[in-house]
Amino acid sequence: MILVEVPGDQIDLLVSFVAETRTSMLWPAAFTVGPDGVSEITINGAPVDPNRTYVLSVSDYLANGGNGFAMLKTLKRLDVEPMRLREMILKEIQERTAQGDSISAVLPQLVREIK
Repeated sequence: MILVEVPGDQIDLLVSFVAETRTSMLWPAAFTVGPDGVSEITINGAPVDPNRTYVLSVSDYLANGGNGFAMLKTLKRLDVEPMRLREMILKEIQERTAQGDSISAVLPQLVREIK
């Protein structure tokens, strides 16, 4: 997993690609797909700010344009050490259980009704 910066004015391009191909998901983004395309795009429940830069955590495969995500290849990458997703999950579980937290999985509703 690596981090890339996505300018707010390019979020609609990324969301539209995901909506068209249905090959991936974006979370915590939500959007509506209708006859005229994608609308009502929000991130964490707030409308996308075209002047803001968002940070996307993504696999190196997708960041390098895999699965059709060519638009990610040109985005600025943050200087962090890449980490495997499995390692990220294990680290989070270990930290939380060490603090006495219990771990449970709840699947959020990720897709709005398609109009």
